[in-house]
Amino acid sequence: MPGEKTQQIGRWLDTAEILLVLLATPLLLQPQMWWSLAVAVAVAILLVWLIQCFVLKQPLLPRTPLTFSLWVFLVFVVVGVLVSADPDLSRPNGLGVLLGIGWWRLLTRQAVTSERKLHIGALATLLLALGLTGLGLITTRWNVKLPQLEPVIETIAQLSRFAPTTLGQTHPNRLAATAVMAYPLSLVMVLSPRMRWFERLIWLIGVISLAGVLLLSQSRSAWLAMVVVTTFIIFALAIHHRDRLPRLLFASALLFGLVIAVVVVWRLPADFLQQIWTEPPRETAVGSLATLTFRQEVWRWAITAVGDFAFTGTGLAAFPEVVHRLYPIAISATYVGTHAHNIFLQTALDVGLPGLIAYLGMLLGATALTWKLFWQRSSVTLLALGAWAGIVALHVYGLTDAIEIGALSGILLWMQLGLITGAFAFVFSAGIGTNSPACSEYQGAL
Repeated sequence: MPGEKTQQIGRWLDTAEILLVLLATPLLLQPQMWWSLAVAVAVAILLVWLIQCFVLKQPLLPRTPLTFSLWVFLVFVVVGVLVSADPDLSRPNGLGVLLGIGWWRLLTRQAVTSERKLHIGALATLLLALGLTGLGLITTRWNVKLPQLEPVIETIAQLSRFAPTTLGQTHPNRLAATAVMAYPLSLVMVLSPRMRWFERLIWLIGVISLAGVLLLSQSRSAWLAMVVVTTFIIFALAIHHRDRLPRLLFASALLFGLVIAVVVVWRLPADFLQQIWTEPPRETAVGSLATLTFRQEVWRWAITAVGDFAFTGTGLAAFPEVVHRLYPIAISATYVGTHAHNIFLQTALDVGLPGLIAYLGMLLGATALTWKLFWQRSSVTLLALGAWAGIVALHVYGLTDAIEIGALSGILLWMQLGLITGAFAFVFSAGIGTNSPACSEYQGAL
């Protein structure tokens, strides 16, 4: 009886955790408006975790290869909130990190027992991305970089009259960040051999919708990320195929493309890249590159700020205020969106260099898990590959743009980390390897 009672309490707590994480997600759309409720839900989530830890003897954070780095990262998130001179900016992002950890924890713990739960988590990632991009379409401050897209953008801009004024406005690049994180997972799932037709239809709708949003955003950073991960996914799927001929064909095509790229770069004038850096052209096939000058100014002072606040950072999401308060940056203080425009610089500004190192540790850990899963060829290998490709896409995009730690769209990063650790836990705790029946059935479908 005591064992049955403990199991029943565990099931109640699991259900409560799922409901609380789901409830907390929409609250972060406008945390200042629902601040008291958001804090109450966050406290309730922490209380559920503590009961699971001290009563059911479960670890506060699931034991995975990412957990140590995650603990260090969380310590410096707390530091970033405490040292911030702009708590109104930092506290909502602190709650955003808590929600992200909630999703990571949920997906990691639930996936151990069921592959179906892992696929539900992947669908939840897609639905959240579609919800955020759908909302972004009516709240975005649209601008036209490519004249060919102007009629479509003008039509979509008319939807803004339906947007609640309390939600504010979204920058197209932030909309692109949300879409580019979920696009690779959708693409991989569409191409997955083991997929029922209605599930494949859902993922197909997702990949088409997200690709359309990426096109309309006109974010060159997101376009580059989209090209990189699409190429990578095709190559990875070719390697993953059991037949030798597709492997050779795709490998040859990729090698040919790389040779062409090297030849093109080699034949560029010696001062071509330097000229683009010093005098960015205003007219190119992908629109004006004049924003590079703006980014150079932001990078300059972001690097200076990282040097001045190396251990603690400038405070979670506080850089836009700090940079105008302390440094003579040549950008108007009224400009919205003065983040670091580089995800690694932004992370160092949010949580300091120790927090950045811990963040990199989590990314490397996720890469190692995906690598191991890829060669296991299990039924969840491609799901983990798609999640990892989404993380890669974010960081290719993040070379010239960024989202702050704890931003709402950043929840997709935590969810994809959860899909990877969940897939790893499912495969290796269930003993599913390359010699198992489940794995043989999967390989037969390739």
